[in-house]
Amino acid sequence: MTDRTANINVLLVDDDEDDFIITRDLLSDIEGAQYHLDWASDYDTAIERVSQRDYDVCLVDFRLGKISGLTLIEEMIEAGYRTPIIIMTGQGNREIDLQAMQIGAMDYLNKEDVTSNLLERTIRYAIERAKNLDRLHKYARELEVRNRELDSYTHVIAHDLTSPLHLIAGYIEQLRNSDLPYTDDMRHWLDVVHLQAYKMTTMIRQLLRLAKLRDVTEIQQVVNVQEAVDSAITRYEDKINETNANITVQEGLPSVIGNAIWLEEIFANLIGNALKYRKPGTPLAVQIKGMKKHNMAHFEIIDNGIGISEDDQEHLFEMFSRVGYSDEQGFGLGLNIVHSIVTKLGGTVGVNSSLGEGSTFWFTLPVAQRTHPVNGDKYQHADVD
Repeated sequence: MTDRTANINVLLVDDDEDDFIITRDLLSDIEGAQYHLDWASDYDTAIERVSQRDYDVCLVDFRLGKISGLTLIEEMIEAGYRTPIIIMTGQGNREIDLQAMQIGAMDYLNKEDVTSNLLERTIRYAIERAKNLDRLHKYARELEVRNRELDSYTHVIAHDLTSPLHLIAGYIEQLRNSDLPYTDDMRHWLDVVHLQAYKMTTMIRQLLRLAKLRDVTEIQQVVNVQEAVDSAITRYEDKINETNANITVQEGLPSVIGNAIWLEEIFANLIGNALKYRKPGTPLAVQIKGMKKHNMAHFEIIDNGIGISEDDQEHLFEMFSRVGYSDEQGFGLGLNIVHSIVTKLGGTVGVNSSLGEGSTFWFTLPVAQRTHPVNGDKYQHADVD
C-alpha cells in the first residue's frame, strides 16, 4: 500500500489538455498518498520543469507534437535525470513498449486501459524500482572503489612479501652450497625451508596474475597457438628431462583471437598440472591437440596420469581447489587462472577424467581466420588426426 502520509510530485508531459484533466482526476481518486500534478504541454516546457524541480515520477506521452516522447526520455536520461519515467500512449503498441524499456523508461501504459488503481500501482512500482536501481548503482560504485583499493593493497603486500622471500631463498641456497659440517637432518631442514620459500613466491605470483585478469583489459589479436605451446613447454624443460616425460604436439594447431601471454599461461598451467599428477612408475605421456569447430578452436591436453575423481572434478576450477593425490600439491590457483583467462577471452573450459585413467583438459577460444607457419619448433609434432 502507498504510504498515506506521502506527498508524491508528478509531472505529466502531454500536449493534450484533456489528458491532463483525466490524469488529474484519476490521481485524485486514489486513496492514500497525496498526488501533486504539474503539467508540461510541450518539449521545452518539460525540459524547463525537470531542471527546476525534483519529481517523484514523470508521465510522458508518446506523441509531443513533432517530437517523440521517446526522444525526450532519452535526452533526460542521458542528462543524468534519475526520476522514474512512465511512457503513455493512446493505443497499445508492443514496439513502443520495447523501445521505451530499452532507453530507460520504467513502465508503459495504454491510456485507454488506465484506471486509478492501475495508475497508482504503476507509479508505486516505478518509484520502488528506481530506488532499488539507485541502491544498486551506489553499491556498484562502492564495490568498484573497494576493488581498486584491494588491488592496490594486493600489489603492495605481494611486493613486500616477495622481497624478503627472495632474500630468504638466496641465503638458504648459499647455506646449502656451503662447506659447513651439516648433519643429514640439518640439510633436510634447509631443503624444506628453501622449498617452502619457493612455493610461497609461486603462490604470490599466481594471486597477482588473478588480480591482473580482473583488472586489466588486454588488446586481443591473432595468436600463434603453436608458439604459445612451445613457450609453455620450455618452462618445464628441466622437469620434463628429469621425469622422462614425452610431450607430443599436433602440427598445425589453429590460431585464435586472444592474448599470447595469456594463452601461454593456459598451456603452462595445464602442462604443469600433468607433470605434477603423473602416475608413479609410469613415464608421463602428454598429447596436445587442436581443431576448428565452426567459429571456435577446440584444444585438448591429454595425459596418462593418475586421473581425477568425479567429486574432485566438481570444484576443480574453483580458487584454492586441490586434488589430493600428489606429493607435489600446489595452492589450487592454476586451474582457476586457466578458467579466468578462457572465460575472459570468450571461451569455455572443462575436463574429462576417471581416477587412475588419466585426464583430458579441454578449452575453446574464438578461432582466427588465418594461421601462422611454425618455425624453429624443437618439439615433436604429430600428424593431424
